Amino acid sequence: MSKPFISVVMPVYGVELYLNRAADSILQQTFRDLELILVDDCSPDRCGEICDEIAAKDQRVKVLHLEQNGGLSNARNQGMRIAQGRYITFPDSDDYLDPNALQAAVDSLQKNPAKMVVWGLTEEYYDSSDQLASTVKVAYPEHFFSSKEALRPHIIRLEEKTLLGYQWNKLYDFDYLREKNLQYEKVALIEDILFSIDFVKEIDSLNILSVTPYHYQKKINNSLTGRFVADYYDLHMIRIRKMLELYQGWGLCTEEVLRILANIYVRYVTSAIQRNCDKRSRMSSKEQKRFIAGLFETDLYCTLIHYVSSESRIVKMLGNFLRKKNINACYLCGKGIYVVKNKLPVLFAKVKQSR
Repeated sequence: MSKPFISVVMPVYGVELYLNRAADSILQQTFRDLELILVDDCSPDRCGEICDEIAAKDQRVKVLHLEQNGGLSNARNQGMRIAQGRYITFPDSDDYLDPNALQAAVDSLQKNPAKMVVWGLTEEYYDSSDQLASTVKVAYPEHFFSSKEALRPHIIRLEEKTLLGYQWNKLYDFDYLREKNLQYEKVALIEDILFSIDFVKEIDSLNILSVTPYHYQKKINNSLTGRFVADYYDLHMIRIRKMLELYQGWGLCTEEVLRILANIYVRYVTSAIQRNCDKRSRMSSKEQKRFIAGLFETDLYCTLIHYVSSESRIVKMLGNFLRKKNINACYLCGKGIYVVKNKLPVLFAKVKQSR
């Protein structure tokens, strides 16, 4: 088989119920010139067998069985090692794409050859009985850019819409990626955004599509039992600091950039405060309040807090509490959000959509 135009690298772990649908959504794309690389990351279920079954039915499929579990970043890196496409993308193995998603991306490249193509997503929230409870489309207006100066103001706006960090809503120029020798870092939660920031740092072309063909599956009934990351706050402060440094390096740290970063900062700080309410944090209420007090001494707080200005009433309110250094109000808000998130997850999802 000749080298494909697109390589699709799909890490696989613990998704035997969803893997066939995810793979079929790639293999049934109207754009056919692709390869699908399934990276079995030592999945404990039947995923390895399912990968082999899928490959037996379509010669465009390659299966890479890793000898030991190395995590998402390693799986993607290993998939890149054997990929041969001109462009590359990284969908998750429990989500799926509309049939014309890749064709739309390729069509955009005919109009404007670009280092990266970005598209939107459809968030799908499922309840405890695995029924679709709510959906929201996240998109950005269509733009084709062919210069650094034109595209750079939009990178922060993509991050504001949550569209920058994800890897599965992008098509990357694989030659450029190899030229820059980019790899995914082995770090929890923020591996995607770190990769994206590194990739966009010097690119001179970008296509943004307003369509939302990627279906992001979110099981909202798992909020009580989901993975708990103790250093959630520290990791997301790295995320914000990296974005700030990116714009400082570009000489484009405008008031708009600081406003967007400030609003994102409030979102992540609030999420950290509510996560501290989880028993797994092992933090007493006194320790949680001490954490909040410590925020006011950080450089990011001092740099960003006075720029908070959001259309979201929740972000505006929480930003006001933080600005006034009202520890008790911040604590009670976090506690309230934690209760709603875990006791009324469907309501929480709908409120979150109002961002």
